Amino acid sequence: EPATMPFMTLVSSAIDQADGEPSYYIERILTYLPTDSALFFTTRDDRILLKKQRKQLIPLVEFVRDIFGIELLTAEDGSIGKLTHPSESIRKFRDIIESLDPFVLSCMHAATIECKSAIIALALLCRRIDMDQARAASRIEEEFRVEIWGVVEGGHDMDRLNNSVKLAAVSTFMNLYWSTETTDQFARAWSSKRN
Repeated sequence: EPATMPFMTLVSSAIDQADGEPSYYIERILTYLPTDSALFFTTRDDRILLKKQRKQLIPLVEFVRDIFGIELLTAEDGSIGKLTHPSESIRKFRDIIESLDPFVLSCMHAATIECKSAIIALALLCRRIDMDQARAASRIEEEFRVEIWGVVEGGHDMDRLNNSVKLAAVSTFMNLYWSTETTDQFARAWSSKRN
């Protein structure tokens, strides 16, 4: 059962799918940018949640801008819908994803889907944040609601567990696959190209 073998799932996906058909993974990751969970902020009236969102998400948006030169729009005041990012930003994001080998692409894809955010996934792969921070950033609103209303057994607890397992697998795999030096080189290389 794939759910019980997260490393096997990542490796098999890399070998069987990402290596032979990377465009599928690339396009799936890019489809998250218009609705990326790291780019949407609640209303000013919801000030406690908004403070949590800004504290955890703004540094990630700034990281993508400062290191990769990618300017992304954000939705403020509880706006919903799709963001229309500049075409140059989409092109740069595509270039980054296309540069990933199948194993890193498989991890990027898994983290993007789990976090509903290519921004959080990229920050995790580049070690800008660790697994716990990625988990927290991807679950801000849900955990805020749990604080108010409590945990629904068989719901929130299972979501937390699945999220932790999947992000731990990605984080551990990347830590074994890419050394800190490799991660730094990757970020430096893109930082030098950002203009």
